[in-house]
Amino acid sequence: MFGACLSLVGCTQKAAPAQAEDPTVRLSLPRGVELFVDGNSVGSPPIGPLALEVGSHALRLVTACGEHEATLEVKPGDNEVSAGAFDGLGVATLRVSAKDLEGKSLSPTSRFGDVPFEGPLEVAACPARLKVESEGLGAYWEDLEPGPGDTIVRDVVLRPGSEVVRIHGGPFRLGPPGPDRYDPDYYPEYKPFTYHTDEEKAELGWPEFQRFDVEVATFEIDRTLVTAAQLTACRESGGCPEDIRRSMLGEPMKLEPCTTNIYERTLVEGRGDHPANCVAVLEAKDYCAWRGMRLPTEAEWEFMARSRDPQNMCPWGGRHDDRTLDHTCLRGEERKRLAARKDTLTFPVCSLSDATTQQGVCDVTAGMSEYVTMLELEGRTLEPGRVRHRIEPQPFEHGTKGLGFQGPPAVEPALFAPLWQRRVDEAFRCARTVEGGQ
Repeated sequence: MFGACLSLVGCTQKAAPAQAEDPTVRLSLPRGVELFVDGNSVGSPPIGPLALEVGSHALRLVTACGEHEATLEVKPGDNEVSAGAFDGLGVATLRVSAKDLEGKSLSPTSRFGDVPFEGPLEVAACPARLKVESEGLGAYWEDLEPGPGDTIVRDVVLRPGSEVVRIHGGPFRLGPPGPDRYDPDYYPEYKPFTYHTDEEKAELGWPEFQRFDVEVATFEIDRTLVTAAQLTACRESGGCPEDIRRSMLGEPMKLEPCTTNIYERTLVEGRGDHPANCVAVLEAKDYCAWRGMRLPTEAEWEFMARSRDPQNMCPWGGRHDDRTLDHTCLRGEERKRLAARKDTLTFPVCSLSDATTQQGVCDVTAGMSEYVTMLELEGRTLEPGRVRHRIEPQPFEHGTKGLGFQGPPAVEPALFAPLWQRRVDEAFRCARTVEGGQ
């Protein structure tokens, strides 16, 4: 063997050339985005390491509120890409916990937009809807608008009954949008009052609408009207006695019976998903208390019903000069469906999309008026010549409201509701104030 080194001492060997490491790209990106590399989608996080060639690559990140680009120079070995590589991309963190009414911790299923998650979640700072739910309890909804760097913490209480929606508060003008005075030519079929004589009409003129500037605190409210099945569950648990006896001014009082017409009643077999009707204010208050809630105030209800915009005529929007609107706020096929009711007075909850607010609250114009707690508002009057779209809160504490149930959407009345009276056209939902307004 010529040329071989036979000695164990003094021989040297040349090392083999080092092999370049295959490049890998590890990603640390927020959830709820889609990543494109060189124009091709590689999916949404979590995404495993990418095998890319050495060199320059164009990255594009698509979020719910825009697109962000970056250039990646891939080198041999490990490469990392984080949210900071993308110009203008903001990241927020969500932390959600849940418990029941007794304070027991739950393991909920949470979702932000289309992203399911457990534990802390980093997301692109874009608006999306948070949903938290646990089996056997009503879910929690909230529309969030996280900013870059925000950490949003929600300690949610899940309750029996309907899903609840958190409504962020703010300043609001309570009362109908549109002109300052009633226009009889605009709503020719609606007669909110009658003048007894032409002289009285000439003296008073067309009535003014009353409006009040209020500050609405952040609150939570049932997504749907309380259903017949939910009220029945409360009664079966003992939390909602059917025959409530109370006293007013020292006199015993019994709740009024409701209609025996099966067409109109919902507390009958087969209509468990319909709004509970033939329920008195006293019964509604007991049901809400059973869930750790209360009836909404008239300001909370209208703030919710107009999707937080005092210029909205209807839950979905609409302005006062839209003459295609009728008193239901329903359009097209849904308006025909309401007019064609034959077998029942009501619909299953959340079955009319035009009766749903922009925040997801259902049944706002689904043919039922709703119980509310009246407010003491400075300047509210019932003097002749004013549209009586609200009733003085004293001595009456509760009323009913509805966008257009007693007239066109612009009038939006609130009428006195006796505590003991049961009616087929009145329903309710529950609300609660959010402590700290988080």
